[in-house]
Formats: sequence, C-alpha cells, structure tokens
Amino acid sequence: MFPNLRFSLRILIKHPGFTVVALLSLALGIGVNSVIFSLVDGAMLRPLPFSDVGRVVRVFAADDRNPRQTFSYPVYQRLREDSRAFSGLTAVEGAGGLLRGEDRSEMLTAEQVSPDYFGVLGVRPLLGRAFDETGALSEPVAVISHSLWQRRFGGDRQVVGTSIVFQERLFTIVGVAPEGFGGTQRVMMADVWYPVEATADRAATMSEERRPFGLI
Repeated sequence: MFPNLRFSLRILIKHPGFTVVALLSLALGIGVNSVIFSLVDGAMLRPLPFSDVGRVVRVFAADDRNPRQTFSYPVYQRLREDSRAFSGLTAVEGAGGLLRGEDRSEMLTAEQVSPDYFGVLGVRPLLGRAFDETGALSEPVAVISHSLWQRRFGGDRQVVGTSIVFQERLFTIVGVAPEGFGGTQRVMMADVWYPVEATADRAATMSEERRPFGLI
C-alpha cells in the first residue's frame, strides 16, 4: 500500500498540471453530489413540518390521460362539505409576486390557500393569527414566513397589523409562521400565504374552468 502511495505522490508532483485537473475534477464531483443530495433530502427524505405529518396526504383527480389532476376552487368547496373521508381538506395554489418596499423590492414565493389552510395542517403562527376560516374578509390579509419576518422586518414583533404591497395589492399582515415552516412544497419555500378570497381576480379563481388547486 505505502509503495503505491509514494509512487502516486511522485507522479502528481512531477505533473502539476494533471494534479490540478484531478483536484478540480474531484472538487466538482463532490460539489455536484452534495447539491444533488441536498435537493433529494429536501424533496423526498426530510418530513414536512406539520404537526401530524403521517396523516397528511395530497388528493388528485384522475382519468385515463392524467392521473394527477388538480381541482377548481368550487369543486374543492363541494368536496370539503360532502367528503367524510378526511378530517380536514385545504386547497393550495403556488404563486409569486413582487414585494414592494421603500428601499428595495423583492420577488417572493407565495401560496394562495383556502382560509382553513393553517388549521388543517395543524400549524400555529408564531405571532398573530391565521385566517378567518369563515372566509369573511373585510380586507386582504397575509401571513408571512419566519425568514421574511427576519430579513425584511428585523424580527420586529410589532409587524402584525402593518401593511405590505404584494402583487400590486395592499395586504395587512395578520401573522408570522413558525420558524422552519415553508408551506407544502418541499423545495420552493413560501414567503407569503394569503387566502383565495383576497385575490384581485376572485371571479376567475372561483370559476369551474380554472383548475389550479392542489388539495391536502
């Protein structure tokens, strides 16, 4: 073993160019594998941060062409009222938009959800409250993530009740999600959650033809 090791070291010292290429290739391989493992860990291995994750499932519609279809919001509402198979059912649609600020603006990842979202998932906000589950809204409201609260608001506990301009619409912050909670997507962590009833295109969202919502 040791003679082979000494021979290898002599070869590497005599050919520095080859040595550099070999080291760079090794570093690149380790880096790529680390990134792939991190993605797989986040997307498939690490459990989602729900209170009873073993009972949380995704619901899809299926036909011969597509076994994983989403639902329109009116269909979700009927399923929620009529189904006895689930203790709770919530609707989620991935979204995004620009958060405007006096000093800088920032693109955020968001989830447009049914008002019972946090209750169904068993997630309690760290600060403030979640949404009114009756769906009655006097003004557009939002819950922000713990990371957004830290980086944009400096962890100010008075953030509840203040306003943000997101998606060119004024939202009142009613709560801050607990640390580590990023929504229902394993890779794309959400920064903002807002109820379906707060959207500007509410009529289109309520249409039977529009089917963007995943059910949990």
